[in-house]
Amino acid sequence: MIYISSISKSYGEKVVFKDFSVNIPRGKISCLLGPSGCGKTTLLDILAGLADCDSGTVSGINDDIAYVFQEDRLLPWATVRENLEFIVHNTRILSKAPRENTGIDSFLKTVQLTEFENYFPDQLSGGMRQRVALARAFIHPATTLLMDEPFKGLDYKLKLKLFEFLKDMWERTEKTILLVTHDVDEALILSNSIHLLSDCPPIVKKQWDVTISYKNRNIKNENYLKLRSQIIANISDEGFNYN
Repeated sequence: MIYISSISKSYGEKVVFKDFSVNIPRGKISCLLGPSGCGKTTLLDILAGLADCDSGTVSGINDDIAYVFQEDRLLPWATVRENLEFIVHNTRILSKAPRENTGIDSFLKTVQLTEFENYFPDQLSGGMRQRVALARAFIHPATTLLMDEPFKGLDYKLKLKLFEFLKDMWERTEKTILLVTHDVDEALILSNSIHLLSDCPPIVKKQWDVTISYKNRNIKNENYLKLRSQIIANISDEGFNYN
């Protein structure tokens, strides 16, 4: 488990967290589902060591972390391939691997960017840059992956393909993945557990373990629709968009 115990965090008079606690299972895909401004990104920053909490503790997490931000944060002077190679060749585990064995070509194919491998970030659309960011995060051998609304702005067909990519990579690597979103279907399709947060300062209002098999996570499945309805019923008074 990653244990987040009674953390508090304020920015001036703005209270982001007050005695907030949640446990995140290792080796699973967990989702924090909540409205904009409820502190989801701040929590990821605390877990990544980019921000400190004022009080409380975080344990069970180490420095072996990859992070997909809402912004792509690519190296602007490097091509798509070079952005991926930078991660590969600056990671001790893969630094001595020959180029053909690094998996870069496979990742480029998965995110449909093979033909753009020599393009620079400013030559790509926003959605294409985010695909590079996703590939970069997964090519890193980190055991924990933090994802801050990584599919924002992507078209639905590409989202579904990247969902499959993420699930396949998780099943092969058993990374601990913590995804934050305000999209119910995104949470249901991807997650093993969903933690519904209230508005700021948040509490965990409800938690669900998603036991539906991945192949049945769609609107044609009765259990999927039932769980979706339960989640929507619980967030109806929180006033945030779940579509």
